[in-house]
Amino acid sequence: MDGKRRLAFREDEKGRIADACSAPICVAVLKKMPAWESSAVQLGWLAVCLVILALAVVAFPITALLQRRQPQRSGSTTARGTAWLASLALLAGFGL
Repeated sequence: MDGKRRLAFREDEKGRIADACSAPICVAVLKKMPAWESSAVQLGWLAVCLVILALAVVAFPITALLQRRQPQRSGSTTARGTAWLASLALLAGFGL
């Protein structure tokens, strides 16, 4: 840089660049961000989650309508009750 200011890099114990600051007075330190915290990775995960949500919003009502036309089996009521109890126990565990 022009003038007396310099950009200083610090290495960690393995010799990799850990952070940088503007010398002689380091008021703000620029930390190296891990790859999984980059915006491209986060937006990719967001896109995957939104696609799964959209598929679930479309598929669950269709599946429910198709299953209403089928005769119920003897264990379906017990399985449904067990699923509701497990869901309630999970929500109670999260404190909701």
